[in-house]
Amino acid sequence: MNTNSQINFKEYRTLKDILLDSFKFNRAEFKRFFKFQLIFLVPALLLLGIVIGLYRAELFENTIPNPSEEVFSYNYIEYFLINYGVRFIVYFIAISLSTSVTITYLFMYVNQLNFNNKEFISELKQIIHKVFGLVFIQLLLVSIGFSFFIFPGVYFLSVFSLSTAIMIFEDSGILNSFKRSFYFTNSSLIKTISMLLILTFISSLMILVINLPSLSLSILEYYNVFKISESEFIFHFNIFAGIIFLLSFMVYSFISTTLTLYYFSQYEYKESRKIPKTVNN
Repeated sequence: MNTNSQINFKEYRTLKDILLDSFKFNRAEFKRFFKFQLIFLVPALLLLGIVIGLYRAELFENTIPNPSEEVFSYNYIEYFLINYGVRFIVYFIAISLSTSVTITYLFMYVNQLNFNNKEFISELKQIIHKVFGLVFIQLLLVSIGFSFFIFPGVYFLSVFSLSTAIMIFEDSGILNSFKRSFYFTNSSLIKTISMLLILTFISSLMILVINLPSLSLSILEYYNVFKISESEFIFHFNIFAGIIFLLSFMVYSFISTTLTLYYFSQYEYKESRKIPKTVNN
């Protein structure tokens, strides 16, 4: 593991060192990276939080279709599709924006570019549309995979986990990025799944901590601390909870950093094994 202040991404690492260097990077770059997040990510997440908050408040005002009714098949499917569709779109935009800002920062860091707003915007413009397209396909595949039991979803999530880093750092197309991600991860599937499970656990704890204010408000309302009507509380609470929840998508910066370190690690491991074969040929 690199002990210098500047972390060298382009080297092989064990799973332990990948996680440790990811924490080290996020701690060392926190102030500078957080500044770019405040400018380019937080305003969009706040807006999305208000949107999902208003939607959830509206949802509480309406009755969920009763499965026992004759119109069950139509009403319930319509409710499910609208509810799932709204959440999918909001979460897709939030994940895409968070990933775009993070991978742009990582690209500039690895290539030692100047960190200023003009340079960052220039790089972000070249990256953001690619990330949106790739993340949409990723979410679609993983969602379909999880619909058919859990394993297909876990498999798709694992073998395509490095596609974003590959697309940006190798300047690859979406289809080729999926192929390359499969190449890097399929032979190390247990290691990849283990890392994703650890990432899920760590990020879930982070998200839980960020959402503690929402949980606290809910508990206080249960004990009638607030002297307002239930409907009024539900309205304001859902907007507040929506904003807090969407801001928790900033945690994806840690996930993206870890996956980028893992990509470079797998790249060094795979490509170094090709060298002896090339020499022998």
